Order: sequence, then C-alpha cells, then structure tokens
Amino acid sequence: MRHSPLFTQQPWRRFRLQRQTLGEQEGEAKAARVRLSFGGKRTYWLIWARNVRTGEEKYFVSNAPRRTSLLRLLRVAFCRWNVEHAIRISKSEIGFRHFEGRNYTALMRHLTLCLVTLTFVAGQAERLLIRSVRPSWT
Repeated sequence: MRHSPLFTQQPWRRFRLQRQTLGEQEGEAKAARVRLSFGGKRTYWLIWARNVRTGEEKYFVSNAPRRTSLLRLLRVAFCRWNVEHAIRISKSEIGFRHFEGRNYTALMRHLTLCLVTLTFVAGQAERLLIRSVRPSWT
C-alpha cells in the first residue's frame, strides 16, 4: 500500500468517529478498489486508516458495493470496538472471567448468560435514566 499508485497518488481524507468511553476518534484514511489474489475477478475495498493522535495504522478489506461511502466503511470497520467493549465489561462487571468449566459448549453458555445479564442491566439503567430525566409533572 505504501508503494501502490492507488494509495500514493491520493490524499489522506480526515474522519471523526464517536466512541462510547474514549470520546471522539480522529483519523485519516485512504481507500481503493482492488482485486485479491484469491478473489477472482471481483473487486474489494482496501482501506488504510491511521489515528492522527497516536499514528496507529489499521487495514481493512470489505466486499461492500462500489458506491459505499468511505465514512460508512470506516464506521463498520471500527464497530468491532463495541463487541470488544461488551466482552471487557462482561469480564470485569458480570463475572465472565470467573468461568472454570472444561469445554467450549459450557464456555459459550456462560458467555451467553453473562451477555444476557449485561443486556438486562443496560436496559434497566436506560429506563432509570429516562425516568430521572422526565419532568415530575408528567
């Protein structure tokens, strides 16, 4: 990517994405349609993104349609963070870390129970937040 004219001849495009706990993320990205060596004649998006503050670089491949905007591709690419955040909360707050089973099926059942519990707690917290924001005269 660093030497391909597809990327070297195009400018970086700035983007901003909201994150739940870390605030706004600012970055730069480039994207191009490419053919993968194992993909036949079909083209894919190849996206190169970097964090402006830290310089961290990430690369993504997408099979999204040609007309898809770069911002949409980046939103989808970085939404993985939400899944990682849910796992981290499950480990620290719900008890996922305390599993001591012996097989994969039991681990998946424990994870499912933890995530259902987390979903219930999030729903209750949202309900309480909405109730506290609503004026008392309604």
